[in-house]
Amino acid sequence: MRILFLLLLVFMANSCIAQINPADSTVQVVGYWNKNEKHSFSFRFEKFKVKEKDTTMIHDIRYNGDLEVVDSTETSYTFNWKYKQYSFGNVTGRQITDNGISGLIKLFENQTIKFETDENGSFKTLLNWEELRDKIRTAFDALKNTSEFSPEISFLLQQPLDKQSIENTVLKDIQQFYLFYGIKLHIGVPVEQQVDTGSSLTGSIKSDTSLLLTNVDFKEKFYNITYYQGFDVESTTKLTATIALLLKGTDSSQDTQDSEKKDVEVQGFEDFYEATIHDSGWPLKMTYYRVVTLQDTNQVIERRTITLLE
Repeated sequence: MRILFLLLLVFMANSCIAQINPADSTVQVVGYWNKNEKHSFSFRFEKFKVKEKDTTMIHDIRYNGDLEVVDSTETSYTFNWKYKQYSFGNVTGRQITDNGISGLIKLFENQTIKFETDENGSFKTLLNWEELRDKIRTAFDALKNTSEFSPEISFLLQQPLDKQSIENTVLKDIQQFYLFYGIKLHIGVPVEQQVDTGSSLTGSIKSDTSLLLTNVDFKEKFYNITYYQGFDVESTTKLTATIALLLKGTDSSQDTQDSEKKDVEVQGFEDFYEATIHDSGWPLKMTYYRVVTLQDTNQVIERRTITLLE
C-alpha cells in the first residue's frame, strides 16, 4: 500500500499585500501592485516520514521563480509566474523519482504561468490552463510504456485535466502565495470558521480553520499571520481507502472499503501556515506545513517554503 502517495492525492491544496493601520493595529490584506513590478523568490518543497525519533527524508525539491505584474486595471491584476533552476536533493528511502512525479514537477521549468487576481489581490483565474493541460498530457504520453509509468501515474492520467483540476494541482505555490489577500485582521483576534473543502476527486470534507494576525512591527513595517486548518479524519480515511481501491482496480463496495480503511486509517490531518509580509505588499517569507498522523503514530510531514530573494 503506497499510503504516502494516497495522502498526496486526497488533498491537492487550497487557496498577500497589506496596508498596516497603526491606529487600531489592523492589517488590510489588499494588493496595490505596479505594472511591470518584478520580484524573485526561492521555493523549497520537503517531505518527511517520522516514526518515533527517526526521520526519513522522502524528497527535497528546490527551485526559483520570477513574478511580474504584466497588467493592472481597476478590477484586476495580471501576473506572469516563471519557474527555473530546479534541483532535487539527495534523499533516503523511497524517492519521488520512483513514480515519475519528479519529472512532472520539473516539466514546468522555464514555463510561464499566466493568471489573474481581483482588485484586492485574491487569486481569480488561470489564463493559460489549456497550454499547461497540453504540456501535462504530452508528459503523461511520454511516460507510457516506461518503467516510470506506475499505478499512481496511471491513476492521475485517468483524472479529468480540466481548468479546476489544473488550478488545484499545478498552482500549489501560487495558492499559498495569495492565500491571505482580500481579508482584514485585527491583531490577536482569531477568525474561526468551519468550511467544506473538496474536489471532484475527494468529494466533500469538512474542516475547522483559524486565521490570526499575531504581530505587527510598525518600525520595520511588516506583520505576521498564522493559519490553521484541521480536516475531518473519518472523511479523510474513507477517501484515502477509496483511492487505494481504485489504484488496485478493486470494486469500492462498502465491505472492501471498510477493510481497506483499517490499513490507511488517519488519526490526524492538519495544515499550518505562517507568513511574514512587508507593508509594501510583498511576502518576505511564507511557510506551509501539512502534518498527517497515521494509526501507528507515524507522521508524514510536508513543508513548503517561499522566500523573497529580490
